Amino acid sequence: MLASSLGGSAGNVLSILSAFGWRSTPFAVLGEDRPASNLEARWGALGMDTRFVQRSSERSTPVVFQHQLDPSCGRTHRYSFHCPKCGHSTQPRYEAARAHFVTKTIRQEPDVDFYYFDRATLDNVELAEHFAHHGALVVFEPSLVGDNVEIFRRAVRAADIVKYADDRLDDIEDLGISEVPIEIQTMGSRGLKVRSSNATGGAWIKVDAFELPSGVVDAAGSGDWCTVGIIRALAGVTRSAVRQLSLERLISATVYGQALAALNCLTVGAQGLLKHFPAEKFRDPLEGLACGYPKAGAHYLVGSACLSDLAWDAEEVLSVLSRRLPLGGDLFPCCSP
Repeated sequence: MLASSLGGSAGNVLSILSAFGWRSTPFAVLGEDRPASNLEARWGALGMDTRFVQRSSERSTPVVFQHQLDPSCGRTHRYSFHCPKCGHSTQPRYEAARAHFVTKTIRQEPDVDFYYFDRATLDNVELAEHFAHHGALVVFEPSLVGDNVEIFRRAVRAADIVKYADDRLDDIEDLGISEVPIEIQTMGSRGLKVRSSNATGGAWIKVDAFELPSGVVDAAGSGDWCTVGIIRALAGVTRSAVRQLSLERLISATVYGQALAALNCLTVGAQGLLKHFPAEKFRDPLEGLACGYPKAGAHYLVGSACLSDLAWDAEEVLSVLSRRLPLGGDLFPCCSP
C-alpha cells in the first residue's frame, strides 16, 4: 500500500509533540509543489504555528519513500527517493540563498521553551544561538557532520542536548562534544548511553532498550519517539538549570524515551503509534514508569525492563498494538492524477 505521512526527524518530533498538546513552530522552506501543500495542511490540522514556513520555486519539498522489509533479515525498512509506483524522482533540490529566519524571528518573537534541529545549516545554527540566548533548551540531533565543520562546531556549542546514533556518528570527540551538558548516543536494540558532567560525572551510563513481547515490526521513527519522550520528560527544565540536572531526572527522561521508542517499534511507520492510540492515552512522563531503578554510579547499567512494567495499562496497549493496523493516509500526490 502506498500512503503518505509526515516524516523526517524534525517533522516527526514536531508533529508528535503537537499531538501531545505542545505548541510546535516549524522553520522551513518548502517547494511550490503539492507535497508542500499537503504538508502544510497536516501541520495546520495538528495546530502547528506555520507563520515561519516559506515557499520557494527554487526548492522541491523533500519526499522519502519507506519500503518495508522482513525484520528477520535484520532490517525493517529502507529508504529511497524514487516513487515505487511511477518512478518519479523526489531527490530534494535546495537553493543557495538563505531564508534569514533569524531576522523574522526577532521581529515576531515566539515564546520558546525548546528548540530542536537536526541539520547544521547556517540558518538552523543562528536560530539555535538566538533561542539559546533567550533561554530555550536547545536539542541537536545530527545524522552527519556535513561539509562545514565549523558550522557543526557552532551547532554543538549552542546545544544543551546532543543526541546521535552510533551507526551515523560514532566519533565526534574532536568537535566540541565534551562541552555539551547532556550527550546521548543511541544504539538501536542495544539501548542508549548518556553522560553529563554533573549527573554522571562525565561517565557514560548505559540504559538498556525495553524488551518487546513480540519482536520488532518496524523501527522507523523510533529514535524520534525517544527524542520526544526525553523532551517531554524534561519539560520545565531551563537552560540555566540543565547542567545541574539530577541523575534521577536524567535517567527517568531516557527511560521514558526508550519506552515510547519500543512501543512505536510494534507498529508500521514512523508515527504508527499515533495511528493506534491518541496521545492522551499516555500519562505524564514522570508518573508513567512503575520501574524503580536503584542508585546509579559511574558506568552503571540500567537493567532491561519489559513493557508490562509500565504504569499505564500495558495489557490494553499491547493488545491494541498487536492488531497490526496497516499504514494509513492519502495516496502520495506525485502518483495521483
